[in-house]
Amino acid sequence: MEIDHIHFYVDDLATRRNWFIQNMGCELVSATTNRHTATEVLKSGTVYFVLSVALNPTSPVAHYLKKHPPGVADVALRVRSLETQLAKADQIQVSLQTVPCCKGLLKWAKISGWGSLSHTLIENTSPVDFCQAFFEPETQADGSPRAIANPSADFTQVDHVVLNVEAGALSQVVEWYRNLFDFQVQQSFQIQTKTSGLNSKVLMSQNGRVYFNINEPSSSKSQIQEFLDENRGSGIQHVALKTPRILQAVRQMRQRGMKFLSVPATYYSQLIQRFEQGKVFQFSQAEIQDIKAQNILIDWQENKPESILLQIFSHPIFEQRTFFLS
Repeated sequence: MEIDHIHFYVDDLATRRNWFIQNMGCELVSATTNRHTATEVLKSGTVYFVLSVALNPTSPVAHYLKKHPPGVADVALRVRSLETQLAKADQIQVSLQTVPCCKGLLKWAKISGWGSLSHTLIENTSPVDFCQAFFEPETQADGSPRAIANPSADFTQVDHVVLNVEAGALSQVVEWYRNLFDFQVQQSFQIQTKTSGLNSKVLMSQNGRVYFNINEPSSSKSQIQEFLDENRGSGIQHVALKTPRILQAVRQMRQRGMKFLSVPATYYSQLIQRFEQGKVFQFSQAEIQDIKAQNILIDWQENKPESILLQIFSHPIFEQRTFFLS
């Protein structure tokens, strides 16, 4: 199992598409329109984002946006056996589809996820890319392929997605996804401060390629509860992208205009003290200064100092503060 693409339902296709191109260096690779919905596919490295907008009230996008602000409506997954997964699904939104294409046979279906979330399931029956096979290539008026300036190739995969659910629902949601996809609980933790709190479980697919984090609020002032209030229910709050060159990727995105959360200077002074105490892998002074300049966070496990995570969080990408990237 792998994450194939992340599908956003949006209110303004041109504005959202331009945001991904201008801020993240994405490439517009295909587009299609049916009687009720217009859809475009963007690519950065090997990561695909799909954006859809309603053309009339009958569109699934219109129904979604009556309940929620713009955001992730579908997390698409490549699976080994589509029939096996459909047999476990409570509700199938789109029955199994078999579509011949230039590279082989494309088999897919859409099922209901938790709340308003759905999951498009794509069977690995051929070496075909779903987004490029299912949607028509985007061209200019003269029929030539659309040229993209400075496309980014920094992102290699979706590292994980984060689903926020209502207080008291965490255990039920975890069991639901475990039964549906045979996910394993890889980690559980609680965070409680004076102003916030959450309970979280990290689910992992059997092959270790999909991480699905599920959070519930543990206090009325939790930032998870703030998300639920503004999103008007459960939903995807966060998608994390993996890159082998985070310093280069962040530097390029900043130059394009991407906004990231800032980190207090004290964070890095305390970090350097820990390095000097020999509790973690030593970075060079130049590397530390570069990490500090880009406001990148460093995390690791004390018992596994060689396992170091460098990460940074974007500002919310929509007007409603419901969704961000890392």
